[in-house]
Amino acid sequence: MTNLDFRLLRLFVCTSFLLYFLYFFFPYLYEYLYEEHVLHYLFNWPISPVIDLPNELYYIFIVTKLIATIFVFFKHTYAKFCYAAIVIASIIGNLQIGMMLLTHAEILIYTTMNMLDGIILYMLFNDNIKNFMSNKKC
Repeated sequence: MTNLDFRLLRLFVCTSFLLYFLYFFFPYLYEYLYEEHVLHYLFNWPISPVIDLPNELYYIFIVTKLIATIFVFFKHTYAKFCYAAIVIASIIGNLQIGMMLLTHAEILIYTTMNMLDGIILYMLFNDNIKNFMSNKKC
């Protein structure tokens, strides 16, 4: 992996985290973006999650995503395993949510974020980066 590829990986990781951060806090912008009848449909959805998790777990998840992003950014030895674990935890977390009602902006953010995570995992587990990540500088 060349230095250009690693800079591209860093860009993808930072963009993925920023998109996740935006997706996580997007519901706080609803009252400024949507009319009252749209808010009624967004917040009074009659279907509940399969397993109702406490809100603290979501904040813990965003902190661990930040830590995994920092690990990849600074070429930490366990960066790829931490990032893969976060992506797997995200998939498992999404399975427990069940049905979701998303706005168009959220769908765009969500799908872009998931595609970036796939690209990042490919780049992390590619044979070329194994040699580059083993030459850690920190």
